[in-house]
Amino acid sequence: MFNVVDQFGMLWDVLGDSEEFCDAERTIRRVEYDRGNPIFLIFYWHGDESNISRRLSIVADAQELQNITRSYSFSQKLGIDQVFIALPGRVTKATPWVIEKLISASFLIDHDTRDFGYRYETESGCYIDSSSIDTCGMESYSLYSV
Repeated sequence: MFNVVDQFGMLWDVLGDSEEFCDAERTIRRVEYDRGNPIFLIFYWHGDESNISRRLSIVADAQELQNITRSYSFSQKLGIDQVFIALPGRVTKATPWVIEKLISASFLIDHDTRDFGYRYETESGCYIDSSSIDTCGMESYSLYSV
């Protein structure tokens, strides 16, 4: 078992010897979070061949997801195992907090109207989180991709 402090300053205990998806589900069930934005769970490792530690970061901001994955992707001593997204009911139109493995995340923007949103691709499909009705004219900027 190891401890995780998320971006809200909360301490979690996570079972290090179980599957990451089980850890993701267990962690999300314990989160007290009243905002309607997705939550990202980033499973990563750091160290070298002789001493590798597995860790988990929890963020609730797509820009912070981009910052973390960029930081962890270009170092020989850090690497990302998996990223999960917990999607709220307002995005999935289903039961609250669907947890899926994240394949890609993009920022969408319409420069003419200043409408913006996010596109999340998971193993089971794509989700658009935008206040704009028409997202087809929006430009896409990658925030994360496997």
